[in-house]
Amino acid sequence: MSEGSHIQARLRWVLVVEDDPVISEILLETLKHEGFRTVHSESVSEAIVKLSRQDFDCVVLDVQLKTESGEKVTRYLRSGDYKKKNTPILLISGNLEGSLLEKLAPQINGALLKPFKMQIFVDRVKALIKQGLPGLGVGNRVA
Repeated sequence: MSEGSHIQARLRWVLVVEDDPVISEILLETLKHEGFRTVHSESVSEAIVKLSRQDFDCVVLDVQLKTESGEKVTRYLRSGDYKKKNTPILLISGNLEGSLLEKLAPQINGALLKPFKMQIFVDRVKALIKQGLPGLGVGNRVA
């Protein structure tokens, strides 16, 4: 565990919404190694069920899931239906261009283009949890 991880990762829950089994395993194991508690969802409907049952400190979201868009998860998180609607969202995708990203930018807190280095991913999750900001906007998005 890297220096300072125990403070930021202590009892911090991260929901990883990713349908690729290899990528999800790498993300989950990396976060666990850094001291985070993790929960995995392969679909939008599964993610929403898990969000309705548990509070998370950060959501890592692949916006381009095989069956449907992760956009539904962002709408749920930012709605009045989710009690922690300022939960940071880190968007991950193989394609971060286009109108969907611009549409989601006010609702997300950061974005990473696959493939990315795991240390950058971990640092971003830690920073988002520490900041707990409600959204970056299009002009300030991190890609």
